[in-house]
Amino acid sequence: MNLFPKSLNLWVSLPHNEPELAQAALEAGADVLKVHIAADHFASGTRFGTLEEEGERIAQIIAAAKDKPVGIVPGDALEVMPRDLSVLRDLGLSFVSVYAHHLPVRWLKPRPLLPIAAAPSFQFPRELIPALSRTGVSMIEASVMPRDRYGQPVTAQDLAVYQDLRQQTGLPIIVPTQLKWEPEDIPALAATGVNALMIGAVVTGHTSESLYRATRNFREAIDGR
Repeated sequence: MNLFPKSLNLWVSLPHNEPELAQAALEAGADVLKVHIAADHFASGTRFGTLEEEGERIAQIIAAAKDKPVGIVPGDALEVMPRDLSVLRDLGLSFVSVYAHHLPVRWLKPRPLLPIAAAPSFQFPRELIPALSRTGVSMIEASVMPRDRYGQPVTAQDLAVYQDLRQQTGLPIIVPTQLKWEPEDIPALAATGVNALMIGAVVTGHTSESLYRATRNFREAIDGR
């Protein structure tokens, strides 16, 4: 499956592993979906259960997505992550997204699922991005905003941070909505050269109606550039 069919792509990180949320995102124009297990999600305030607890709903989300890729955050600590990714691959998932300081080396090669390394500001120095890009990761999730910036408007300084990341690596870069992105911000984001905007709870809310509306608005802004 192609995770980057367009010059700027629209990913949706679901605030809960609910098939109706996935369907709303897909109907509104999402290119890629992301689900979670065994994690406390800071932005959404959601506690995601284990694979056993979430597996049936995740399978329904993958079935609904059809030809659209679905990836997973398989926990927020090393001790809860599955040792063998084949069980996740066999569900039909396309990628696995993990903080760089939690990403096991054994997942880099061979790669049952494409590994995305999230580089959080509180743990990973941005100057190491070029070295991280050479470890075998397939993409970089630019989770670079400090938590006291969550939900704040996007500034010129923020754009400079994403532009700096773009200049440090040739790998695809996904920008999550830690900040309060608006559809009118899309041209400025596109100009940085990143590959995808991944909208999540900060801009989508938690209901199928609010998620549909946000996804549709960003879809129209991306397509209308």
